[in-house]
Amino acid sequence: MSHQFRLADGYLLISDFDCPFEEVTVFTLLDLRLRKLCSRSIGAWYCSFLLSGIEWRSPCHALLDFGGGDYWELNLRRFHLPLLRPRLRIRPCSDQTA
Repeated sequence: MSHQFRLADGYLLISDFDCPFEEVTVFTLLDLRLRKLCSRSIGAWYCSFLLSGIEWRSPCHALLDFGGGDYWELNLRRFHLPLLRPRLRIRPCSDQTA
């Protein structure tokens, strides 16, 4: 486990898997009873997705730094629709000012 964060209504766990041919970072959102609410991952074959830093911009928004100018945006949603709108939203952003 790389990082653990206590949130207002649960926990966010971030794990890095460093394998010879791929690196994957997994984000898991748990409720206060430690039940899994949502899980998302970033990774691809022969690509590096090893999280090197995280900067919280607000209680529900963080900037993820994967090194080399590769920034991603993490948003924690209060409400979700199964399969349509997950609680965790992770998307690439062009710079670190997102």
